Amino acid sequence: MDPFKIDISTLRGRLGEDIDLKIEENLEIEGGLGEFKIQGPTKVQVRVENLGEDILATGSAEIKINLDCTRCLKTYELKIVAELSQVYTDDPSEDQDEMGIIKEKIDLQPAIEEAILLEFPFSRVCDPNCLGICQVCGQDLNQKKCDCKKEDFDLRLTKLLEFKDKLNSSDS
Repeated sequence: MDPFKIDISTLRGRLGEDIDLKIEENLEIEGGLGEFKIQGPTKVQVRVENLGEDILATGSAEIKINLDCTRCLKTYELKIVAELSQVYTDDPSEDQDEMGIIKEKIDLQPAIEEAILLEFPFSRVCDPNCLGICQVCGQDLNQKKCDCKKEDFDLRLTKLLEFKDKLNSSDS
């Protein structure tokens, strides 16, 4: 039995009736957001409410994931807490954000996945102050400084530097 598929037959015909659920289950997330590993079960708290024609599911999902820092390449754990709100209907239309009710059951998994993916970090850094690794020797600069000579020069600015040098030489 899928724990994210909720039987709503007890809510039908009872406007305003709701049920509160707590679910702790492993969740597989597909989303094309690169490599990450889910740590432990996803914790979901949700209220499922009869709105008359529709069913509304609101709540939150908490998940812990392991990511690789894009600066220092170390693995770190991140806790994501996502709010979810999803309308379910007997006759969902494709241009709406509604999901279908199938055989008196609603499937929370797509709504949970979407809410989590929307909270996924754009920049994957272990700490905002992460110094990363030396581009010359590979030393983790968070642990120890290295003695490599670094040129803080962007190659895209080469033509501007040439122009500046030309201006400076013509001033002389």
